[in-house]
Amino acid sequence: MDDDDAKILEQLNRMPEITEADVVRTYSAIRKVAGGEPHQKQKLTIRILDAGPNFRPEFRFLCEITSDDGQVTCSNQESTPEMALGGIHWSNLDPPPPAEPRKDGAALIPDAVWRRMQERAEKRKVRAKGSSAKRAKAKKPKKKK
Repeated sequence: MDDDDAKILEQLNRMPEITEADVVRTYSAIRKVAGGEPHQKQKLTIRILDAGPNFRPEFRFLCEITSDDGQVTCSNQESTPEMALGGIHWSNLDPPPPAEPRKDGAALIPDAVWRRMQERAEKRKVRAKGSSAKRAKAKKPKKKK
C-alpha cells in the first residue's frame, strides 16, 4: 500500500458515516474447474481487500473471488496478501455433484416439485377411497327394523 492509499484510508476511517474502509485491488484469472470436464474453466475476478496498516495486523487482508457463473467464495482474513491468497476456499466455486438418478425415473424433476406431485397423488388416492366407500354405502339398502 502506498502512502496516498494509507492517507485516504485513514481519512475514510475517521469519517462518522464510514464504518469500515479497504483498499481494493482487482485481478482476473482463469481456473480449471475441479471435478469438471478437462476443458471446463471459470473466469474469475479476484479482489484483495487491504484494511490498512492501522487495522489489526493479523486480519488485514482478505480475498473475495467471483466466477463468471456467479459462484462466490473468499479466504480467511490474514496478515499478508500471500496468506490470504493461500487460504481461498476454492471448493465453493466447484459445480455441485450431478444428481443421483432416481429409481422412479424422475431425475429431471426438482425434488420439491416431485414431493408435491407425490403428495397430490396420495391425496387423490385418499379422496378416491373415501368417495368409493360413500358410493358403496349409498348402494346398500338400509335394513328395516
